Order: sequence, then C-alpha cells, then structure tokens
Amino acid sequence: MEYAPPAAETRYRVSWKKAQLCRKQVQYLGFVISKGQWALSTEQKKIITSLPQPTSQIALQDQEHTFQQLKSSLGQAPALGLPDAERPFHLFIHERDKVALGLLAQTVGPRLRPIAYLSKKLDPVAADWPPCLQALAATEILIKEADKLTLGQRLIVKVPHSVTTLMNSQGPRWLSNAWLTQYQGLLLENPRISLETVHALNPATFLPSEEGDPEHDCIEVINEIYATRPDLRDSPHPNPDLTLYTDGSSFLRDGKRHMGYTVTTTDEGGKVNIYTDSRYDFATVHIHGAIYKERVLLTVEGKTIKDKQEILELLQTIWLPQQVAVIHCQGHRRGNEPSAIGNQLADTMAKSAAMGSPTELLLVTDTTTTSFLWYTKEELRWAKSEGANRLPQGWWQLPDKRLFIPALLGPEVTAENHKLTHLGKTALEGLLAKNFYISRLSALCRSIGERCLTCAKNNPKSGPSPTPGIQRSGTAPFEDLKVDFTDMTNCHGTKYLLVLVCTYSGWVEAFPTRTEKSHEVAKVLLREIISRYGIPLSIHSDNGPAFIAELLQTVTRATGINWRLHRA
Repeated sequence: MEYAPPAAETRYRVSWKKAQLCRKQVQYLGFVISKGQWALSTEQKKIITSLPQPTSQIALQDQEHTFQQLKSSLGQAPALGLPDAERPFHLFIHERDKVALGLLAQTVGPRLRPIAYLSKKLDPVAADWPPCLQALAATEILIKEADKLTLGQRLIVKVPHSVTTLMNSQGPRWLSNAWLTQYQGLLLENPRISLETVHALNPATFLPSEEGDPEHDCIEVINEIYATRPDLRDSPHPNPDLTLYTDGSSFLRDGKRHMGYTVTTTDEGGKVNIYTDSRYDFATVHIHGAIYKERVLLTVEGKTIKDKQEILELLQTIWLPQQVAVIHCQGHRRGNEPSAIGNQLADTMAKSAAMGSPTELLLVTDTTTTSFLWYTKEELRWAKSEGANRLPQGWWQLPDKRLFIPALLGPEVTAENHKLTHLGKTALEGLLAKNFYISRLSALCRSIGERCLTCAKNNPKSGPSPTPGIQRSGTAPFEDLKVDFTDMTNCHGTKYLLVLVCTYSGWVEAFPTRTEKSHEVAKVLLREIISRYGIPLSIHSDNGPAFIAELLQTVTRATGINWRLHRA
C-alpha cells in the first residue's frame, strides 16, 4: 500500500480484482514471489510441460531428448537469483573487443549463483590503451555498475590481470594524475573491495576455471608490445660496463642561435646505462617508440613527426648493446650524486659544442623493396621521357625524388595510407604527393574516402554550408517576440510549455498548457502579454499547426501584429 499515494497522484486506477493484499506471497507474470524468493507458478509449469512435441520429419530421437530436457529446465529455478545484502558479492571481470564484461554472483552453499550479467563499452580514451590497462578500466567501470546492486556491501573482484601491480608500475607512465587518483581511491583504498587474480575466465560464463598460475604477466606483456626492446630498463644496471650522460644546449648569443649536443662517459666497456634529462627522449624509447613504428611515424593529422630520421636511428641502435638501461634524471641539479655530476658535465660539454664549428650529417633513407613491379609499356615509356632513374630495387624515381607508382598499385597504396591515417581527400592527396607520383591520385583519394566506413561513421556530413539567416531584434522591450512550444513532465494535466522571448531584452515568459493548439496561444497573448506589455509589432515562430491556424491568424490581423513564420 505504500505505492498507493504516488499512483493516485499520477491518476492511475487500481483494480480491486487484481489487488493481492496482506499475503505472504503473490503471483505476478507467471511467477510466485515471496520474501527474497521467486519461482514459477504451478499453472505456468503445467503450460510448459504440456507443450506438444515436434511433429516434423526432422524431429529425430536426439532432438526429442533435447526438447524434453528444455522443458524440464524451464520448469526449474530461474538462472539469476535475487541479491542478498547480508552475503558478500563476487564480481568476475573480463575485457574483450573494447567491451567490459562481468558477472555478479553470490555464494549459495558450495557454489556461486549468478545475480546479474554486466556489460559496458569502454570510453574512447581507455579503448586505445594496452590490453592489460583496458582490463584496469573495465574493472573500474563494472565496479560502479555492480554498486547499484550490492548497496555498499563487501565486493570480491576477480580479474585475470594483476591490477595492483599494473597501477604501481605502469600507471604513472600511461595514466594522468586524475585517472590514477580515481583508480587508486576506488580499487586500492576502498576497504570493502578486495582484488584477486584468477587463473582464467570462461568467456561463456565468466566463472574461473581450476586454480593455477596466471596465464600471463601484465608487465611483461606491456613491455613486449610497447617497449622498443623487451629487456629495456628505466633503472640503472647494478654493475654497468659503460655509463653515458647525454644533454643538449640551445641559446642565443649576439642575435645568433647556437645549438649543440654531447655524450660524455665516465667509464668504458659493454653493458650500458644511459642518463638523460629529456622527458621526450625517455618517452620515445620506453613508450612512444612502438607506437611511432605502428603509425608509420605520422601524427594524428597525417603529418610526418619531427626528427623522423633520428627516431628511426634511435629505435635501431637501441638493439646494439647487449644490455641497456635508459634512465631519466633531473636536469641542472646540483649535488655529489653520480647522476648529478654526469649531467652537469654533459651540460657543460653541450654548451662548448654549440659554440664550436657546425657538423654536417648526411641522412640516407631506405626504400621499400618488392619482388615484382607491374609497370606497363606506356608507363615505362613515360618514365623514361620524364628523366626517371631505375633504382636497384626495381622502382622508377623521378627527378624530384618521388617514386613513380604503377597504376595497378596506385589504389592499394592509397587505400593502405588512408587506412593508417583516415585523412580527408585534400590532406591524404598532399601527403602522398610529397613522396609518390600516382596517376589519378585526386580521384583515388576521393573515392577511397567516400567508401571508408570509419570515416562515414565519424566525420561530419560534408556539403555546402547553409546561408546564414537574419536574426531580427526589436528596438524596445516586447516590441518583437519569438514563440514556440516545448514538452514538459505531465503535471496535473499540463504537458506542454508555451515560451515567449523578447528579442530586445531577452526576457522570457513561460506558460504551462494542456495542448499545443492555437487557442492556447491566443489565450496567452490576450490575457497575459497584451494586457501587461501592450501589443507587440511582430512575432516569430515556426510553421507548426498551432501558429498557422485560422483562429490565431484572425487574432493577429485584428490586433495588427505582423506574424513571421520560418522553418523549424
């Protein structure tokens, strides 16, 4: 009966024939519901068990057995149970295809009984993280969803990843301070949440298999995928054979820019520790190097990243030492520590190098090779007429250093570059034209961009912009008005709101109405607007039925109001 007053206020009628009052159990939609329990009613079980068997010719014996088993299962207890706030909850989490999947369960006797199935898509930022960190985001999302059912009770979270180790070791590298603080507060500092690492999760039921060691090491997976080499360290080797300190210097003197860099050493040998005070260099080696190679050293806008050749050389030479550690140290720090002394020495030598004579470096680029190139006779004839040179790999290079791409490979090259960057027609054409000569490049870029499903889903609709309209404004209060209807929550029979805005002062008048008809507008104009503010010179509205009706137009003609209609 506690729901009767709200039902009466919203004008719902209660049927006394259907009311089930003062009973320990009630029937609803074929179920018998009592305190903390629900089950199929006897009538519902009879309907299920009396279902006829299939009579088609393909109803074999095994299908008949399956049919009988299905009827028996439908007559048993439901798969999902009701949550019991007095028992702890178990949340099994799995991440697949950038979607957080989970199962909330409680212990009933020796087994776990499912309470709810949970699923939610990761946000765009977390979806681009490494797989193990995506599981961290999935854990945070599903815990918030499970809290709607657990009501603050103890929650045991089981994931196939080492969440605590991930946050302590990889968190500061990949997560901002805001994300890290949020995850620590929810996962590590929350006394009612316990994190457990399980051996494996069944993709169908999300329940753990038999106990055992974890299938993978999260730190090892991230290092192998996103580090430039698996054994690269960010802490010094205990007994290095070689210690290097790097630094650069750039300053103005007498209006002239001086730049230089240096590498100094205090030891000689093989195993190397490299110290740098540049966060850019440190992040390139430890984090961004693999991402640069995956994106073909292009930015999000499709432009070549700065220092492309130097980054390529760095990613290659990082494999030369037998063991290497790249350590970040604070720049311009004073003290007697070895890292501070080495950084000061590198800084001094870099300034000396900047004042010395410049050194010219020759950068040699490599060219992609292929075992066969499909040049037609006409293309070979054209290439020779343009003065192109044949490279050892089989390509033809034009005098402006661009590679001549055969017409047969043009669509493939254009499509692959568009797939990596998803640039528009003009940007993609400019990017390819710098390094390649492709016949009908403009038409290829336009055609491939129009057929790209990803671009069609995410890019705004192209086409000419509409002509900007003229916003009229009055010269005095309530001389010019704009009027329109909007919906509102039903309250005592009023479901709409008539809104009038003065274009001169911005003053708003709003009146609740029962309908969206013209007599409502006429009544408000005569009783509220004209009687209080006088007759307006003009009113603007869309061409809705309430504003083009004959009744309202008759009122405006009688009062001399100029009613202007526009498209919604």
